[in-house]
Amino acid sequence: MERLCSNLAIYSFLGWLVEGIHHLWTCGSFKKPNFSWAPFKPMYGIAAILLLFVQKMGRKIFYLSAFILPSIVEYISGYWLEKSFHLRYWDYSQEKGNISGLICPKFSLYWGILSSITVHFIQPFLTNITTKKHWKNFRLAIVAIFFCDMLCNLCRRYHKA
Repeated sequence: MERLCSNLAIYSFLGWLVEGIHHLWTCGSFKKPNFSWAPFKPMYGIAAILLLFVQKMGRKIFYLSAFILPSIVEYISGYWLEKSFHLRYWDYSQEKGNISGLICPKFSLYWGILSSITVHFIQPFLTNITTKKHWKNFRLAIVAIFFCDMLCNLCRRYHKA
């Protein structure tokens, strides 16, 4: 359970970082509106956790899931944010083949590539460094910050809604 929670928090942070870099590259600024106060994007963490589970089912299932699972998580996240809090942090309505402006084939392809990189390169690296004893306190700290931030922001957002 500790490994699952730390992976969720770490991948949520890495997703925030990747999204910030993408926003910097495409829009000229790193900062982008976020649900969270802390540097986390939970949909990336959730997608990564699901993909790590699916990876154990075999290559064919993984590679198909690498495109589909992150897109499903992205759609559900976008739908939930919009319906629950009237927030819309992305809009793919100008992209071909989009569904409700929340997902599109172009970004599903990006998620598939990023998913493969994550599972085959990033996860082995993270497993190697975070299983060392001196990383235990770091893992616990990032998990505590992540869950406190999510709880505080959910309470704040639901109170406003």
